[in-house]
Amino acid sequence: MALNLVAEEAFMNVVMHGFEQQGGNELSFTLTRDEQAVTLIVEDSAKAFNPLEAPEFDPATPIEQRRAGGLGIHLLRNLMSELKYDRVDGQNRLTMRKLIPSK
Repeated sequence: MALNLVAEEAFMNVVMHGFEQQGGNELSFTLTRDEQAVTLIVEDSAKAFNPLEAPEFDPATPIEQRRAGGLGIHLLRNLMSELKYDRVDGQNRLTMRKLIPSK
């Protein structure tokens, strides 16, 4: 469920906030798994944006005092074990890992 939620959040953030023009945009997801973790890589051709530099979202702040946005990034930070951002060849690359609990 966590992977589905973060994939949807990443997709919506790129589409709603990243793409500045209609058409010609690229967005891809790569999902891999090894014995220790599941890794989701989201790459897009949107404007440069490092979500790891976004201000922390405080869910305890009363709703009328909250700034717009930030909840999706908050979910990424709290649901995934590791996050890494790179800008490579004009593309955003967000790598998210979720550790698999040992049995």
